[in-house]
Amino acid sequence: MTINEKNKILEHIVLCLNKTSLLQIKFEEDGDMGNANKFRRRRNRLRVERDELLREILREWIGDAKTLTSRIRNDNKELDKAIKNPFENRNCSKRD
Repeated sequence: MTINEKNKILEHIVLCLNKTSLLQIKFEEDGDMGNANKFRRRRNRLRVERDELLREILREWIGDAKTLTSRIRNDNKELDKAIKNPFENRNCSKRD
């Protein structure tokens, strides 16, 4: 599954979580504790799913960030070398 697909699923889980929370509150206010408890359990399951998916997305993002950081460091080292020794790799003739 791609990161974009995971983000879409996460978006849907968050929407369901919000709606479930609102329904739980509504049933609690109405005194319907049976349905309130049902939606509380559903909300808790959605939170677990959301948290697991967030951890997975974060692990992928951190891995990508580590790779990018490593590339940037290597490129910066090469750039530093080129700046410090601009004539090192050039064929320059000496004037007599």
